Amino acid sequence: MIPTITPAMRERHVRWNIAQNPVEILLERTSKVRAGGGYRDEKSSHGPFTVRIYMASSAGANEKSSTVGTKNVSATFSLLADASADIRAGTDVTDRFEAAGVGSFEVSDVVPIMLQGEICGYQVKLEKVT
Repeated sequence: MIPTITPAMRERHVRWNIAQNPVEILLERTSKVRAGGGYRDEKSSHGPFTVRIYMASSAGANEKSSTVGTKNVSATFSLLADASADIRAGTDVTDRFEAAGVGSFEVSDVVPIMLQGEICGYQVKLEKVT
């Protein structure tokens, strides 16, 4: 009989995986908040969080376009965080951080790892910035 995996067990799996190659990060968040008839940038710090950063792909150069222009991205990175991490991505928020020995990153997408309706951790897509 196969044992049932519980959300608590999955959270332990995520924490164990992070512990194999942990990196401590401090997020610098820029949020767009309503101010009069427009928006203003509000900066804040969040963390520190212990996460695991890994190279998700390095298959050739990808071209990424935005409203400003295009750029080539030679490798994509991801991050694994536990359920307590406050990491965000969206049109109204930008999270950035520096990882010692690895580089500077900007969060491009946050995907919750869920089991039975409970968040057990986060898989985060990163973009290396210079």
